[in-house]
Parts: sequence; C-alpha cells; structure tokens
Amino acid sequence: THSRVVEATLLEQESSTLPTKFSLDTPYPNPFNASMQVTFAVPEARQVRISVVDVQGRTIAELVQGTVSAGKHRIMWAPEGVTSGLYFVRMDATDWQAVRKVMYLR
Repeated sequence: THSRVVEATLLEQESSTLPTKFSLDTPYPNPFNASMQVTFAVPEARQVRISVVDVQGRTIAELVQGTVSAGKHRIMWAPEGVTSGLYFVRMDATDWQAVRKVMYLR
C-alpha cells in the first residue's frame, strides 16, 4: 500500500454527557493546507479505525486504529509528502461507517 506515517494526535474532549450515537463531522477547515481536525463521537468504547484515502481508494494515513473510549474526540492531522487534491476521511466502528470529503491544497 501507499501508507505514510503521519502526525495524528488524539485529543479527547471532556463532556458531561456521552453521545448517543456514532458521528463523524466534516473535517475542518475544508479545504485545508497545513493541518485539519476531525471530530468524531462514539457512544460506547469500541474498536475504531479512521483513515484518509485518496480517490483511487489507497490508504494515505491511519489516524486512529484501536479501542476508543466513549465520548467526543478530536484528531489533528498534518500531512507530509501528500499531493494536493481530493481525499476522503473514512471512519469504521464495527457495524457503523461514514465517509467525509476533504480538499487538501498545498
């Protein structure tokens, strides 16, 4: 595959109420050039995989892979060695998945 090691930091957001469903927000800012943030929610601890894929379906970056605690989370991603263009942020959580488009401008 064409995976690259990237800088992805998981920042947990404290909240008094837990989310009731899975969600994946549109990456911000969009389009982006230096870095973007991805906010997602999980209602219960679950295996989660969040990846960035190109228009050919190749994985460019793995942002999250493993068990994530219940709550709302935010990831920062600063791509390196990635060309400008359209990408997709994909979230898989067992029996739930979502995809969001993002435009990277160098």
